Amino acid sequence: MAACGGDDDSATPTGGSSTPTSSAALSGTPITTPAGSEGAPAVCTQEDAQKGTITTLAFGDDKTNYDPGQPIEMTFTIANCGDVETTLTFPTTERYVFNALDAAGNKVWSTEDGKVFNEIQGTEKIGVNKTIVYTETWDQKDSNGQQVPDGQYKIQAFSVGCTSGQTGCHFGPVRFVLIGPIPSATS
Repeated sequence: MAACGGDDDSATPTGGSSTPTSSAALSGTPITTPAGSEGAPAVCTQEDAQKGTITTLAFGDDKTNYDPGQPIEMTFTIANCGDVETTLTFPTTERYVFNALDAAGNKVWSTEDGKVFNEIQGTEKIGVNKTIVYTETWDQKDSNGQQVPDGQYKIQAFSVGCTSGQTGCHFGPVRFVLIGPIPSATS
């Protein structure tokens, strides 16, 4: 998880839009919350209330090892765990980015590949105890449409929005996936 404002190295079908699924903006209903949490999103802890906006990245099937060519479903959640509404301002129609980097740190795939975003500013409001959720599926193809080799890949998800007074913001979590056979402990 990461607080808004900095990169953290610590988740719509492929080609999906930059329109979020938002319990705050679209449905207007609260997200599922654990019992006794006083209305906070399920991803928020007591300590997160002081941080305000936090992010998580999850994989649809809760695993991190995939067979070659197996789609990897990713969900990036921005949760407002604080006690005031947060507004993110975006310089274009783009709202989020998912990237896959190989072991050498080279970007092999991105949701930005082949896309152009309109130069229209926009905002997304995240109410108290609300979330915005972005999803994508990576088919394990690189930016040229070729299957990536077996190995470990760093998956980044980040919002390109800034809170009031900030510019050039990118914030979000990082996780790793392994494509190919799981290495044995005896090798």
